[in-house]
Amino acid sequence: RLVMLACELTPQIERSVRQIYVAHAVTLVARARHRELRNSRRLKKKTRLQDGEHEMQQHRHVRENSAEQGRDAASGLRSLLQGGVDVDEEEEDNAVRDQGFTRPRVLVLAPMRNVAYEIVQNIMALALSGAGGEEFDGEEADSDSSEDDDVRARRQGGSERVAQVKNKKRFVSEFFEPDENDAEDLGHRSPALPEDHRHRFRGNTDDDFKLGLAFTRKTLKLFSGFYESDMIVASPLSLRRLLDGGEDGNTGDGAVALDFLSSVELCVVDGTETLLMQAWEHVVAVLERLNNVPRRAPPGVDFSRVRASVLDGRARQLRQTVWLGAFESPLVHALARASCANAAGEL
Repeated sequence: RLVMLACELTPQIERSVRQIYVAHAVTLVARARHRELRNSRRLKKKTRLQDGEHEMQQHRHVRENSAEQGRDAASGLRSLLQGGVDVDEEEEDNAVRDQGFTRPRVLVLAPMRNVAYEIVQNIMALALSGAGGEEFDGEEADSDSSEDDDVRARRQGGSERVAQVKNKKRFVSEFFEPDENDAEDLGHRSPALPEDHRHRFRGNTDDDFKLGLAFTRKTLKLFSGFYESDMIVASPLSLRRLLDGGEDGNTGDGAVALDFLSSVELCVVDGTETLLMQAWEHVVAVLERLNNVPRRAPPGVDFSRVRASVLDGRARQLRQTVWLGAFESPLVHALARASCANAAGEL
């Protein structure tokens, strides 16, 4: 569903809204990762079962003249079947559709580093506290469990949490900057600046940044590669530079520069009132390329597990887009109608 919130927010309410959508994004990633890893274990077990069945058939063929040995082989096959998974499950066709073309599921567009800093701080706090309600990597979970993901998440009650955050010092050094408005010596700044101005231009106001975040069972990695990330927090300018084959592009080819955004399920545009005052055409360019079918096969893609809606090019119709701003704008509504065709409508 397309969600639009356009109203003047106090700094306190703005922080609360940010915490809400961060919790939603982290929960989406955690449940999806758990589902993928659970299905991977089931597929591996099924492969072992099929290999065992093939081996038993070979033994039966070699010793077909011995009825007693044939009965032993059949008995062993029945035992193997009883100890494995049911071959009549929904995965019988060996095609579990639980992935997209690429790993990133969440994209957050922010106008400046000070906003991105608060977003990532909320993500770290949520992951370290275990409040996401689901384990990120279920390597030690019960592989035979058929419990519904939502039920499992509620039952766990947030018992799983990451133990460490990688590259945290680098993140703080690149995104945090002391707020000059809180210093005793304001220097050239006027002490009579409006409150909203002081809040918007607090801390680090650089507008060229991008950051990948990857979740595992016990680790949250910052500055992960885009194709290895679960969430991406970036400014429209930085992604536009990739699209135009800028110095940070891996290939210099704008046609494939944003292919890592082909399977985004949740896009949050935070601070539209600020983005409108920067360069709105960057936002337009990024959203036009969001959920496009990749021009080349992404690294590590398993097409047998890509969802049918993604293969059919309908990922945009199923993507949830959240717009947050201080006021409504015809430019925002026009872009939403052009690039956010969610099948569930608008809220």
